[in-house]
Amino acid sequence: MDRIDIHKDQTVVKTIILGSRILAQGIYKGETAKGTVQIKIGQKLYEGQPVS
Repeated sequence: MDRIDIHKDQTVVKTIILGSRILAQGIYKGETAKGTVQIKIGQKLYEGQPVS
């Protein structure tokens, strides 16, 4: 996965897959050591595999 540099005035939206069929799109928060991506939707933080 390419490194994403986020500036203060920019918001990056990413899509992840949760389980086998659910896709979620939210504000990119970072990557974990195990290679999953974290996104924020409202007040909740979700973690899943990135969608290419």
